Amino acid sequence: MAHLVDIRYDQYGSTTPGGSSTPISTSGTAPTRVATVRFPQICGANLIELDGIIHVNNDNTNVTSTQYVTVEIRRGALLIYQANIEIDGEAVDDYTFVTFKHIDPLLSRCMDNVEYTLSIHANVSNMFFHTPVNFTAKRYLIDNNVGQ
Repeated sequence: MAHLVDIRYDQYGSTTPGGSSTPISTSGTAPTRVATVRFPQICGANLIELDGIIHVNNDNTNVTSTQYVTVEIRRGALLIYQANIEIDGEAVDDYTFVTFKHIDPLLSRCMDNVEYTLSIHANVSNMFFHTPVNFTAKRYLIDNNVGQ
């Protein structure tokens, strides 16, 4: 059985899509940092559920191939989640939202000051993410003694 024990989130921007926009990096080695959540300590008896939403606008008019964004989540420097999401061309439903969810099953050791970072990069230029942005991390305590 799992018990929710903590929720951390990074939420900013207007409450309606179309708020401020930020260019999305085209570099996989230097992606655009979108949001960060931190826990003072997590341990092996914990499970972290990560989810959120990012609004994306594709303003690239020079379409020669499939256009996509790559969403990444890191725990510290360790990449724990990565997904490529195709984004329609500039003239065809190009303003959209990207949702994501990932479960981080932890090892048995405890870790202090754990930071989860949400970042994004694109395979073409002229892509932007817009507010509102929401990145949520829920920490559950796993009870391994249920039913014993």
